[in-house]
Amino acid sequence: MRRAWFVMLIVGLMAVLSHGDARADDSITPDARTERRGPAVATITVTDSTVTSGDVIELTLNVTAPDGVQITLPELEWDDAALRLVSTVNRPDVPVEAGRQWSGTYRFDSFAPGDHALPELIIKMMDERGTDESIETEWRLAPMSVTVEGVANRTDVTADLEAMLDEPLIIASQDEAPWSSLSRRLGWLTVLWVVGVIVLVALCGYLWWRRRYGPKPAEPTIAPDAWALQHLDALRASDVVEHADWDTFYMRLTSTLRGYIERRWSIAAPELTTDEFLRSIPNHAAFPAEHVDMLAGLLRRADMVKFAQQDAATDECREALETSYAFVRSTPPPPSRNTPEAAA
Repeated sequence: MRRAWFVMLIVGLMAVLSHGDARADDSITPDARTERRGPAVATITVTDSTVTSGDVIELTLNVTAPDGVQITLPELEWDDAALRLVSTVNRPDVPVEAGRQWSGTYRFDSFAPGDHALPELIIKMMDERGTDESIETEWRLAPMSVTVEGVANRTDVTADLEAMLDEPLIIASQDEAPWSSLSRRLGWLTVLWVVGVIVLVALCGYLWWRRRYGPKPAEPTIAPDAWALQHLDALRASDVVEHADWDTFYMRLTSTLRGYIERRWSIAAPELTTDEFLRSIPNHAAFPAEHVDMLAGLLRRADMVKFAQQDAATDECREALETSYAFVRSTPPPPSRNTPEAAA
């Protein structure tokens, strides 16, 4: 009976350690695929295409589309014998350089070993750019595949351990009094060894759980004006003006200004048309009125270039960029109460 417990504890320890090492390997490269439909780009990522039975599979979907295109992410309902949907998290869209980005995360529990296909993702896309009627399309993304492996076969390891334990200890029989005390000491050593193995297994399990499910460090936040200046610097450093790519220039410029206004004054500028945004400004007393005319002229000029296909000029684009710099620098957020400027 004692020999069987030895075998079970050692095999369990080896399984936990090998599983923890496999999950802690930072060299695993996620499997990803990118698809494009019209103005939108979708990227599907699986954290690991080969997992062990019982592991959690995480599927991530990121969709990027320009302003004026609305994306609805799928609400999955999926349950079968091999993979069970654990959670669905669809996050609000956020502004990016190319327009807006939608992201969703879907987690599955794995049970049956073998090759399995994750569910098909169906995206709804509404294009409202420059047309009298909205165009709604359904976008079906091909499912990603994963391989679920079973627990490694431990038969050979068990046989080796059994052979080791079958080798007799060179200890005299109990009739020989000098060796009886040694047998009792070996019994206590065995108990201590078993306790040590149990503590080691528990510690490895805790470290693995903390690495996978423990709290993640908070991402550093960036001030709205610093964010906007970074995007304006990237636009200035690009060659879109030199290549007379007016549409791209004004798309990136207005996306930066709308994102800055959203972060600085909590106005949903990226989701509003130019006219809707200008009509909403009187409802926000904190917005500086002296900049309304400048923004109105710049945004309407951008609309004419983006949607009416009007040409622009190099000097005009550079002037619009400098005007945007001046707007951001003249409207920094108020200092925090904990900063020396606020204390003064």
